Amino acid sequence: MTIARLCLMLALFPALATAQVYKWRDAEGNMVYSQTAPPGGAPSETITPTPAPSKASDAARKQLNALKKRLDDQRKQRGEAAKKAEQEEKKQAALRENCTRARASLAELEYKTNPLVPDGKGGYRRMTAEEHDAKVRQLRQDQDKYCR
Repeated sequence: MTIARLCLMLALFPALATAQVYKWRDAEGNMVYSQTAPPGGAPSETITPTPAPSKASDAARKQLNALKKRLDDQRKQRGEAAKKAEQEEKKQAALRENCTRARASLAELEYKTNPLVPDGKGGYRRMTAEEHDAKVRQLRQDQDKYCR
């Protein structure tokens, strides 16, 4: 087997390129390269060949890197979309909660015309008609704002 054949074999079969190769001289003085040890225990040298990178492997590596980058970009986009969806869900939940509170408070104020309210001194007092009307207006605005 000539060196050219060996190089061709190593280029065509990458799995063989990492295999162990034995080098020795046969009885006629020819240099022999083989994957099996020389017969009869003849002296040999073990070679671990390293194939030169080919243009095809460079192109494949570039293509793989481009695919990895695209995959990373897609993962990042999905993560950002999930985060945005989570934030939107929290916002919608807060709107629903505010809507529920505004409706409940408005219903209570419409039922009670002059309810008790804290007086700021540890006691309670009756809400005036003006305070009642202002509070009802405010709760209706809140209801319009939060209950879409």
